[in-house]
Amino acid sequence: EESNFENASKAVSPSTEANYFGVNGTTSEFSNKIQVIERSSPQDNMTPAASEHHHQHRPNFFFRLLGFTKNPLASPDLRLSMVSNFSTSYNVVNVSLVLDVMNGIYGDGNGKSLCSSALIAGMIVGQLVGGAIGDKFGRHKAMTIVMMLQILASIGSALSCQIHVLSSHFTIYTTLAMFRFFLGVGCGGVYPLAATMTAESTSTKAERGKLVALTFSMQGVGYICVPIVQCLLISLLGEDSDSMWRLILGLGSVPGVCLSFARIARRVRHQSHESAYAHEPDLPISEHTAPLLSGSQHNNIDMDGALSSFHDQSDESSITEAVSISPSIADTNSVMALDTLEEMTIVDYIRNESNLIRKLIGTAGTWFLFDVLFYGNTLFERVVLDEAFGQSETIAQTATDTLLISAMALPGYFVSIAVIGRVNPRYVQMQGFIAMAILYGVIGVCFDELAKLRYLLIVLYGSTFFFANFGPNATTFMLPSIIYSPRCRSTLNGVSAASGKAGALLGASFFEPMADTIGDQYVMLICAGVSIVGFLLTYACVPLRTQDDDSEDELAEKKKSRKKERRKSQMNEENVRNGEVRKSYSGYEFWRRRNFSVPSFIDYADSDVESSASSSD
Repeated sequence: EESNFENASKAVSPSTEANYFGVNGTTSEFSNKIQVIERSSPQDNMTPAASEHHHQHRPNFFFRLLGFTKNPLASPDLRLSMVSNFSTSYNVVNVSLVLDVMNGIYGDGNGKSLCSSALIAGMIVGQLVGGAIGDKFGRHKAMTIVMMLQILASIGSALSCQIHVLSSHFTIYTTLAMFRFFLGVGCGGVYPLAATMTAESTSTKAERGKLVALTFSMQGVGYICVPIVQCLLISLLGEDSDSMWRLILGLGSVPGVCLSFARIARRVRHQSHESAYAHEPDLPISEHTAPLLSGSQHNNIDMDGALSSFHDQSDESSITEAVSISPSIADTNSVMALDTLEEMTIVDYIRNESNLIRKLIGTAGTWFLFDVLFYGNTLFERVVLDEAFGQSETIAQTATDTLLISAMALPGYFVSIAVIGRVNPRYVQMQGFIAMAILYGVIGVCFDELAKLRYLLIVLYGSTFFFANFGPNATTFMLPSIIYSPRCRSTLNGVSAASGKAGALLGASFFEPMADTIGDQYVMLICAGVSIVGFLLTYACVPLRTQDDDSEDELAEKKKSRKKERRKSQMNEENVRNGEVRKSYSGYEFWRRRNFSVPSFIDYADSDVESSASSSD
C-alpha cells in the first residue's frame, strides 16, 4: 500500500499534491485518493512476469478444496513424482487384463502366475536398489535410471514373442515374464524416490504430508486408466486382436518418454539461462565451503535437483531443501565434524537413526500386512464380482467390472489428501485398518446372504478399497518419507516398500488357493484379522511425532509468536476508526492515513497553528 501511495503521489503535480495534503484546499480529495489506494489490489502494479508467477502459484478451486494454500503443481519435483507414480501404477496393473486377452489368443500356459510373480520379484529388487541409489547419488539421477528402465521394459513387453536360442525355447509368456521382471525393477525404484522427492520438494512442514498423499493419488488415476484404455481399444480393434494387448503394454512407456522430453527441455532452458549470465563473475568459494563439495560428500548432494529448484522456484528455502546438507555440516569451525561426516556411509546413518527397530516395524510391518490384503483382494475381486453379477463372458465385461471397483476406490485418495494435515497420518492409518476389519468381518459373516443382495455386496466390497486408500494405502507410502532422517530416508523407504511387496507376493500366492480350500467367507474373516493386527502395529510402533513436527523449542516460539500477534491485533482494533484498514502507522504516515490535514506541529510554526485554528472557527 505504501508503494502504491508513492506511485500515485508521483503521478500528480506539486500543486495538486499540496491540495491532497490540505495545504491549499480541503482534505476530501486526499481522503478519496487514500480510499482508492487502500482498495487497490497488491497485484495491480505487478509486472507481467510477476503477475504470471503469482497466478502460477495460486491454487485453483480443486486444490483449495483439498486444503492447499499454494498451487502444488508449481513444483517441478512434484510434477516429476506424480507422473512417475502414474506410470508405475499403470504398468503394474495392466498385465492382469492383458493376460485375459492373451489367454484367448495363445492359450493359458501358466502365464498369469509367472508374469505376476516376476513383476513383484522385480519390484522388491527395485525398491531396495532404487532407495539406496537415491541416497548415494541423488534422487534425480536415480529417478532417471528407473524411468528409463520402465520405458525400455514397457516397449520390450509390447514386443514379446516366442524365442529360440540354441536348444532353448522360450514361450511368449516366458519372454513377457522376463521383461516384466525388469519393468518391476523400474516400477519398484519409483516408490521410495517419488515419496522422498515429494517430501523434500517443499520447505512447508504443514503441507509436506499432503503433497506426498497427492503424489500417491496418481496411483488411483493409473488404476482407473487401464480399464478405460482397454475398453476403448476393444471397441476399435476387437477382443481377439493381437495388436490390442501390445498397445496396452506399450502405452506404459508414454509417461516416461514425456518426462524425458521435459527434462531435455529444462536442461536447454538452464543452459540458455547460464549463458545469458556467463559474463558475471563466479562467487568465490570460501575455505570453509570447499570441503563440503569434495570427496564422497559431493555425491550426496543432488546438484541437479538444486539447480532445478533454483530455476523453477524463487524460494531460497527450496534451494536449501534440494541440497539437503545435514545440520552438522554447518558447524564449519569443527574440522573433526567435517572429517567424521565425510567418512560416514549410508549404513552409519541407518545405525544412528533413533528408534530404528520400532520405526521399521511401524513402516515395513504395516506395509507388509496391508499389501497382503490389497493384492490378495485384487485377485479375489473376480470371485466377488462373479457372485454379484455372474461370471463375465467377455473381456469387455471384465474391464467394465474392474472400472466399477476402481471408480469406487478413487475418492479415497482425495479424502486422504484433504484430511492429512488436519489429522495425524498415524490416526488416518489406524481408522483405515479398523474400517477394513469391520467391512471384511461383515462380508465374511454374511457372505451367503450378501450374494443374494448383489448391489450391497459390491458397495461393501468397494468400500474396503475406499478405506484402504483413505487409510493405510496412502499412509504406508507416506510415513517412511516423513519419519526417517533425510540422510537414509530413501533407503529405509525402499526397505519398507520391499517389505510391502513381499506381503503382496504372499497374498497373491495364497488367497485363491485358500478360497478353494476353506471357502470365500473364511478368507474374508482372515482379512479382518490381518486388519486388526495392522491396527495394533500402527498403534504400538508408528511414532506420533515425525521429522516434520516441531521441536519443543519451536512449539514454544510459535506459541509466543501467536500471543504477540493477538496483542498486536487487539491494539489494531483500538486504532481502527471509521472502517479504516486494520494496520497501525507511526509518525507522518499515521496522520496521512487519516481523514485529517497534516498537523501543523509537524511541518509548520506555532503561528501557523493559531491562524489555521482561528480560520477554522
